Amino acid sequence: MRVAIIIFAILAVVCALPAEKNAKCKQVCTADYTPVCGVPKDGKGSTITFGNSCVMEKVNCESNKDYIVKSQGECGDKSPVRLS
Repeated sequence: MRVAIIIFAILAVVCALPAEKNAKCKQVCTADYTPVCGVPKDGKGSTITFGNSCVMEKVNCESNKDYIVKSQGECGDKSPVRLS
């Protein structure tokens, strides 16, 4: 019985960790399309067009990425677009 309680406690902690991380990233962005071209701060990776700067900040929070604004407007060059 004690082993079952320990296993349950470990599972509860493991399952709660991702929820806690996402809780701090509950930013709500508007659907206003004011695109920004983002590039990884470390220079490794391709550009992404974000629907607006709020969307870029939300992606940074949720994925532990660090995109910065390269320019206002779409990136062009067939880069992916993130709207939310």
